[in-house]
Amino acid sequence: MPDVPAPTTLTFGELMLRLDHTARIIIVQNHVCKLSQAQYQLFLLLLRHSLVFDAQIAQELYGCALDTHIGKNISKIAAKLRERLHPSGILVQRITNQGYMLVTTTGERTTA
Repeated sequence: MPDVPAPTTLTFGELMLRLDHTARIIIVQNHVCKLSQAQYQLFLLLLRHSLVFDAQIAQELYGCALDTHIGKNISKIAAKLRERLHPSGILVQRITNQGYMLVTTTGERTTA
């Protein structure tokens, strides 16, 4: 039987997060966010870094350089992730012409 990663519990700012890597579910306080594979990958990338540049996201998610088509796909994924996370108190913030970062609704810019 293959190893199944155990759920991870960590804090992000003042928020308690529980990550289920297998089901791609994030539980923030009592809010449950079920994410697509791409959304979950982007979330984990943003969680590890204070700012993630567009080119880095393209490389991590698609394994290629950033171009207009990939940039539009990243924007769509980030928008869906933003929509799913917002009720939990975590915001996906766009830094114009640079990339994305996670911020709490209290304005904290922090990494887990």
